Amino acid sequence: MRWYVACVASVLVAVVCPGFAQFRRAPVRISEDGRRALNSETDVLGQEVLAQGEPSFEKVARYFPPMVQTRVPISVKDHPDEFIVSFDGALLLKGSDEIDFRVGDPPNPYGADSSFQQSLLDGYLPVPQIRWTFDGLSYEETAFGYSKDFSPDAPLLAYVRFRITNPSAQARRARVTIEIAPSSHPGPNPSQSAEIAAHGHADLYFIIPYDVDWAKVAEVGDAGAFNERLDEVRKYWHSYLDSGTQFETPEPFINNAWRAWEEYNTMNVDKVKDRYEIHDGSGFYEEEYGYSVGLYCHALSLLGHHEDAEKYIESMLAIQKPSGEYITIYGAPDNGALLLAIAEEYRLSGNEAWFRKVWPQALKSMQWVQSSRAATRVLEGGHKPLGYGLLPPGPGYCDFQNLVVSYYTDAYNWLGLHQMAAALRTAGMQAEAAAWTAEADKYHQDIWDSMQAAVFQDHGVTVLPVEPLTHRLEKQGSEYYYSLIAPLILETEFFSATDPHYHWITDFMEQRGGLLLGLARIFDTTDHAYTYGYAMEQLRHGNVDAFLLTFYSSLAYGMTRDTYAAVEGTRITEGLNEHTLPHTYSNTQQLRMLRMMLVKEEGSELWLAAGTPRAWLDTRDGFGIRNAPTTYGMISYRVLPEPGSKLVKMSIEASPVTAPSKVRVRLASNLGALESATINGKAASIDHDTVVFDGSMLRGKLEIAAHYN
Repeated sequence: MRWYVACVASVLVAVVCPGFAQFRRAPVRISEDGRRALNSETDVLGQEVLAQGEPSFEKVARYFPPMVQTRVPISVKDHPDEFIVSFDGALLLKGSDEIDFRVGDPPNPYGADSSFQQSLLDGYLPVPQIRWTFDGLSYEETAFGYSKDFSPDAPLLAYVRFRITNPSAQARRARVTIEIAPSSHPGPNPSQSAEIAAHGHADLYFIIPYDVDWAKVAEVGDAGAFNERLDEVRKYWHSYLDSGTQFETPEPFINNAWRAWEEYNTMNVDKVKDRYEIHDGSGFYEEEYGYSVGLYCHALSLLGHHEDAEKYIESMLAIQKPSGEYITIYGAPDNGALLLAIAEEYRLSGNEAWFRKVWPQALKSMQWVQSSRAATRVLEGGHKPLGYGLLPPGPGYCDFQNLVVSYYTDAYNWLGLHQMAAALRTAGMQAEAAAWTAEADKYHQDIWDSMQAAVFQDHGVTVLPVEPLTHRLEKQGSEYYYSLIAPLILETEFFSATDPHYHWITDFMEQRGGLLLGLARIFDTTDHAYTYGYAMEQLRHGNVDAFLLTFYSSLAYGMTRDTYAAVEGTRITEGLNEHTLPHTYSNTQQLRMLRMMLVKEEGSELWLAAGTPRAWLDTRDGFGIRNAPTTYGMISYRVLPEPGSKLVKMSIEASPVTAPSKVRVRLASNLGALESATINGKAASIDHDTVVFDGSMLRGKLEIAAHYN
């Protein structure tokens, strides 16, 4: 029933296995749009969308089919075990074990006269529902994971219901049989059957433990137990989601997607004894990739899940080396991601007791950076070599473990020092803040000096090499790993919002085949999560339409459109995606992107609605965000358009801890040009489509009225 899984894995494994990626893969079924895109060194389809005006999901989704392979985990938060519900409702277990459900009597080996349709209960809960028809009957499978008190230490169970509907005028008999793979397991093939009245339906229930007793495999359930547990599961996930930031958009699929991303990521965390291991997936990538772990903790802090962020960071620190370095199987950027996570959790939560608790270990990590790069601050022949003041060669990233000097590594470790210095200032540790600010500034200067010396020309394009001593990635072309790794430099915001030198990276991506519909490209595969830094540079420099191109393409081609599971790697022109979903890093980057389009700290300023589509103000639905932690305090806002009056009203509620220098509220609209605005009835300054006011006003409740002509 899943014959194509192995096919997809074999043709897409190049994304994570460089040995396979040394050759191009011939597209199996390629459209004319696909051929145009793959044959061009520029993003012809992206440019086509941008030429039509503001991008939308519909504009980008029309080019290529949706992803064909879906996987939905069912479990509870932090549990070390997960069932994976496949596209046809099979339950995948650890290793190669799986439980298949066969319908018919005798059991049919495929049992479907239609395609399988997937959805999530209530639109976003990790309770997948699969629907199909066979032999005149309609089937709906609903499954969810449960443990006693939702504890990660209690055994995990899967509750499964089959609702079988008979649309005919005669009674029918239906049977569901469990078959086991591999079949070498001993034991029976449990089954249940029911007589279904004409135009009626019947329900069959199974309860399956993750630690399967192969002598019986499953227990027979009943409606009472199933519905009771389902009600508990609903309340459990609602409670988790309600405890954090709430996004409200006029696009229902976005409102469903962000909730699903959060839920999926919690199930990719495994509590192992007293540590929490954040894995990049369930049933795949069952390892800790430190860079991804740090960014997930940052996302949790941004979303207000501070308790989780703190205990996960402490689990990162538990495997810190005696030298102070934090590194996993991923690479040298891990250490900077850890420092970023610590600094931002404190700045967003204000939990000073926790910050002082972890400060000694954070300091060791910072001192490791300081001492390691001190060893390279040696002149050669009276001149600074390219590696002067940078970290010594270290593992590049997960797919390239060779020891290299990399601007990706250094940019992330600089970011860690920079953010930790800001956290120290917030904590009132002024002497330490001053010393580490100076160290971060020197580090930034050393990286900048090296970059200036390392840039080179490629047929008229100025290019920043990721690895300055080898130019390895640039030699391979932008449509290979350069477009995955170079944007990771950009996401550190090493270049300020007024610095045009980010073009050293973006120009090479844009003019040498590195983008497809605004997504990072590897031949005919796109990987949206690695495009985050590229998209953020577009947003920071006012190229909102380019930002939205990446945002909507990520939703169209970076996740399943029905269950919202984000993936690492899709052969975009054919919809053939990797089995690597839901992918923690991809979910994380989508959550961070959504938050930044609505609330973003930029330097000393606070930007609100900086990346929202103009179309969101076309109807009275509006948009907003609630309970969003910022480095200035908690903020909520709601934007309510009145299109008939060419008026947009915005209500802001803020509980500031400190004040930004300025607040910029972008209210770009299709209603016309922003003509004037008031704040609490007093005239406000406007800058094109943005209302600008002094940060000292961000206190209590503000009412903005924006008028358009």
